[in-house]
Amino acid sequence: MGMDLCNEKGNRFWFDIFSWRKILVLAKRYGWNLGGTKKNPDWKDSEHFWNGNYLDNEGQIVTVEDALAIADALQLAFCDLDNSLEPEKWTEPSSEEITNDRLIKMLRQQLGSEDLEARVAAACKSPLEFLQGEAGMNARAFIHFCREGSFTIW
Repeated sequence: MGMDLCNEKGNRFWFDIFSWRKILVLAKRYGWNLGGTKKNPDWKDSEHFWNGNYLDNEGQIVTVEDALAIADALQLAFCDLDNSLEPEKWTEPSSEEITNDRLIKMLRQQLGSEDLEARVAAACKSPLEFLQGEAGMNARAFIHFCREGSFTIW
C-alpha cells in the first residue's frame, strides 16, 4: 500500500504509507501547519464526506500553499541535518508516530510475515535516520515536487 502523488504538471511521486507518514510528521515538527486537504472536484457531494486528512489515498488535493509549506518545513529539517545539528526535534517522542506494536499489527494484516522485520525497522527509524541515505534523497526530490505546486493523493 502506498501513496501515489500526482501534480498538475503530470509529475508523480510515490511513498509507502509509513514513509509518507514520517514525512508528514517531520514537516509538522519543522513548522508546517496542516492546511487540510481539499475535496476532489470530481467527487459527487453525496459520495464523499471529507475531513481534510492526508493519510487516505482517495484523490484529495493538497493546495499550492500547503505543498509549499511542506517543502519549506522539510528544507529546514535538511538544514539541521546538513549542519550536523542534533535538535530535540530529532529525538523527542511524538504522538503522531506509530508504535512498534501497532505497526507490526498493521503490517501483519497487509503483508502476512513477508518482509515484516525489515519493514518494521524502516518505519521505526528516527527522523534523523530516516533522512539519511536513500530515503533522504527521496525526501529531497519530494521537496522539489512540492515546489511545483498542488498535488492529488491517490
